Amino acid sequence: MRRLAILALASTILALPVSTAAQEADQPTRVYVSYYQVNYGDLLEWMDLYRQDWEPLLAEMVADGRLLGYNALIHNTGGIYNFRLAMQGTRDTNFDRVGEDVLAQWTTRNPASFQRTLQMLRGHDDELWNIDQVRLTQGAEWQFMYDNSIQVPFEHWPTFTDTWNDALEDVLEQARSDGILSGWVVETHNTGGRFNWKVLLLFPTWDDISDLQGRLFEAVPLDHPLWSYLDAHKDEIWEQMPPAGGE
Repeated sequence: MRRLAILALASTILALPVSTAAQEADQPTRVYVSYYQVNYGDLLEWMDLYRQDWEPLLAEMVADGRLLGYNALIHNTGGIYNFRLAMQGTRDTNFDRVGEDVLAQWTTRNPASFQRTLQMLRGHDDELWNIDQVRLTQGAEWQFMYDNSIQVPFEHWPTFTDTWNDALEDVLEQARSDGILSGWVVETHNTGGRFNWKVLLLFPTWDDISDLQGRLFEAVPLDHPLWSYLDAHKDEIWEQMPPAGGE
C-alpha cells in the first residue's frame, strides 16, 4: 500500500517545464515519468484534483530547487494510460524522496482529495530516463507529443544512434524550420521498462503529425538499415491538458 500510495502521486519529458526552475542555470538531465490509468468517466475530476492539490506541491518543489520542472499530459491515443506526469531533475535529484514528501503534504492538507485520487486510479507505471538531446524552437508552442519508444539491443546502441542522426536529424531540423515541429527530445533509458531509447516529437497541431510522418518515411523507408537495429517499438500520442474550465 505504501508503494501504491507513493506511486499514485508523484513518482513525460519534456525539457519544457510548466514552471520556471529556481536555478535557471541548471538544465534537466533526467526525467521521472509516471503513467496513470484513470477511469475515463473520472478523468475531468482527476485533472481538477491535480490542479487543485497536486500541481501546487510540485510547484513548491521547483521553487525550492528540488525539481527543475514538471509536465502533465493527457492521453490521446496509443495505450492504456491516460494521464502522464513527468518530473525533471538531474543525476542528484532524489525523485523517490520528492514523491514521499509530496505525498505527506497532500495527505496532511487534503486527505479526502488524496483518497479520491486513489479511488479513481486503475493502473500505474514508472520510468526513469536520461535526457540526451534537446532541440526546441524558442517560444514555439505545441499541443501534441508523439512518443516513439524503441528497444535497441545494447550492442547496437552506438550504431543505431549514429544511423538515426545521419538519416533523420536534417529532416527534423527542416520540419522545425517549416513550423510543423516545435522540437524534439531524445532520451535513453535508465530503469523502469523494456524500452531503452525514445524520441519525443512536439507538434503544434494534429495535422502536423501526419505531415512529418510522410517526411520521415521518405527518409527511412522500411528497407533502410535503421530498422534492422530495432527489436521492439511503441508509439503513443499525448496532448496538453486543457485549461481549467475549458474541458
